[in-house]
Amino acid sequence: MSSRYLDFDRADWARLRAATPLTLVEADLSELQGINERVSIAEVEAIVEPGQLDPDAVVTPGIYVTHLLKGAYFEKRIERRTVRQLQPV
Repeated sequence: MSSRYLDFDRADWARLRAATPLTLVEADLSELQGINERVSIAEVEAIVEPGQLDPDAVVTPGIYVTHLLKGAYFEKRIERRTVRQLQPV
């Protein structure tokens, strides 16, 4: 009985990958983080109604989150760019 699935060995997979570039970026991978988890806990700063957040600001889609933990204290750090002062010539 033959399988309806293709059988790939490492060489076949290497040829396929060489012809098809992997175009995932870090943001794509972070979206996929909860797919394979049985329990996914998200620590959030605030719980809001659907539609109140920009979809691009959400890291893990809510469909993959099974539990929410509302954090008690979040420190809002602001990154500052520091540069050296110019030295007199």
